[in-house]
Amino acid sequence: MTRTLILLLCLIGFTGCAGSSQFLTTVGTIETGSSKKTVEAILGKPQNIQSKEPIRKRDVVTEWAWQYCSSSMTAEIYAVIRFEKNYVTNIETYKVQRLMQLNKSCSDYFKDIDWNAAPAPETEETE
Repeated sequence: MTRTLILLLCLIGFTGCAGSSQFLTTVGTIETGSSKKTVEAILGKPQNIQSKEPIRKRDVVTEWAWQYCSSSMTAEIYAVIRFEKNYVTNIETYKVQRLMQLNKSCSDYFKDIDWNAAPAPETEETE
């Protein structure tokens, strides 16, 4: 019984790692200059959208950040895709070790975009 439980937990853990790896591979296919339509075709609808407020109220919003996440048993992998005028300007990925909070999903932990700070280098993983 114990052996079966350990084997099952290992299998679940490896499956989660494979899912995270696939998510990073998929995000890696997006290139700077890609359109919002292309990103949505690859990753689907964003799980979180933030925009930079224009300097003047009558101006149109031109900067956006779309966020996605993928969960495994051990970590959440996040992708932040920044756009300016509907085209990708930066792609950032980062990983957060999963806490034993079963009542929350990875979408509960999207970070607030600091529009005054320079975006992280493309596809940089941080812990």
